[in-house]
Amino acid sequence: MTLRQLFLAGQRAQISVARATGMAASLSVRVRNADGGTLCAKPVAAPQADCAWLPLFTERYAIEIENGGSAPATFYLVIR
Repeated sequence: MTLRQLFLAGQRAQISVARATGMAASLSVRVRNADGGTLCAKPVAAPQADCAWLPLFTERYAIEIENGGSAPATFYLVIR
């Protein structure tokens, strides 16, 4: 799943991704800037994965959540 979210320059940006309780899915999260550069790439391990950064420019960032397993996955995404 990929979604684009606007973050404002000079204001701390943070996202958190957590697997639903009891899920053994192989999830990972990646955040990319408008130029395609990776700001954060982490596996979603127990209890969650967090990415935080300070945007230099107001722009849309791509938040990519990938399920590397064969079973469906349920997760929670928090954008702060």
